[in-house]
Formats: sequence, structure tokens, C-alpha cells
Amino acid sequence: ELSQYPSELEYLWVPCSFLAPDGPTSVQLVDIKGGSKGVVTTVPVRINANLKTETVDEFVEGKKRRHLDSFRFMILEVQRQLEQIAAEENAEERLQRDPTRVIKVSTWVRNGGDPSSLPPGLVTGEVLAFTVGDLLRKLAREVEGVRAR
Repeated sequence: ELSQYPSELEYLWVPCSFLAPDGPTSVQLVDIKGGSKGVVTTVPVRINANLKTETVDEFVEGKKRRHLDSFRFMILEVQRQLEQIAAEENAEERLQRDPTRVIKVSTWVRNGGDPSSLPPGLVTGEVLAFTVGDLLRKLAREVEGVRAR
């Protein structure tokens, strides 16, 4: 039995369980302390106990894992697409014409770049000049950094 009254039994059910009506309701007139009478409606119910339900912590951890898996897949897909673009015959030529290929080291550091993470030969004086391969590696590291957070 399941009741709202404190003197009766209490049952605890797993999360995401629900009660469903199971038969006709009945109304009874019952005696209440002090000599008065009260109306009690009885609703027969059955429980649907989902025994495969995750705890909140398990659910949150699973959701995080699914997001990270999806993000890893997207990283690999972007890397694959960038490698295809880099493999095109005119990729290096297009990069030479790209004004964003060369930036000042101070600007790059101010925007969050870490000079110690740069491959040797990339810095010429106060200027960074990316090759197609360098640019791909830099983008991959930045995206991986986002995933790691």
C-alpha cells in the first residue's frame, strides 16, 4: 500500500519510476479523530520501476563522455578535411598570398599564443610565418587544447 499518511508504510522507488492507475477508484467515508468523518479516495496503482535508470552522477558522466567522444570525432574530421586542403597542389601558393600567414610574435602572444610551443624555424626575428603543415599542427593543438578543458 502507498499512502500520504505518516502512520502508514512508506515505499521508496528508483528514480524515473512512475505510478499508473490500475483499476477503478473508490470513495469511502472514514472516522477521523475527534468524532468527525472524512472522505478518502482510494486509487489502485501499479509501479513502473525502471531498474536500468542511471543515477544523476552516472547520467552526467555519460553525457560528458558522449560529448567528448563527439568532439574527438569532430576534431578528426576537421583534421582530415584540412589535410585534404593542404594536399591540393596550390595550397602552399594560396598560403603565401594569405595575409594572416604572417603575424608579429608580440601580437600572437597577446592573443594567447605560447612561443615555446612553436616548431623551430617558424619565428624569423619578430615575425611568425606559417607553412601549410605548421598551420595544420597549430590548429590541431588549439582544438585539442579546447577539448582538454
